[in-house]
Amino acid sequence: MRTKSTATRSQNYAAGFVLPLVLKDVRLALAEAEKAGVPMPSVGVVRDRLITGIARGYGELDWTAPALIAAEEAGLCAVPSVTAK
Repeated sequence: MRTKSTATRSQNYAAGFVLPLVLKDVRLALAEAEKAGVPMPSVGVVRDRLITGIARGYGELDWTAPALIAAEEAGLCAVPSVTAK
């Protein structure tokens, strides 16, 4: 986690686990939760952020890209870096 927090703080979103793959897994988790009758409202929010990221052209960025989306929506000048370390 320390590696990801450092990358997020430095706005380095180099692909590790790209957004479309994360979205696939999140959708699977939500489907299983629905079958089990378990509400997962926070995961629904994550799903929406992932869809937003893909729609904005960030599909090839890492799973931490929702931090970039949050920064943009807060009015911060977020310029993603995709430099692998």
